[in-house]
Amino acid sequence: MDTFHWWLSFIPLIFARIIEIAKINQKTMKAKKIHRKKKFTFLYSRNN
Repeated sequence: MDTFHWWLSFIPLIFARIIEIAKINQKTMKAKKIHRKKKFTFLYSRNN
């Protein structure tokens, strides 16, 4: 029972960490998409 309570107190921390990681991943994904788009437009404009 003691370990169960320990886990209950630990769950919010785990969730906070997961949310933090998810937010960071979202930011990097957006940055990558923007970068890819820039690269694509650069190649496209160079070819034309």
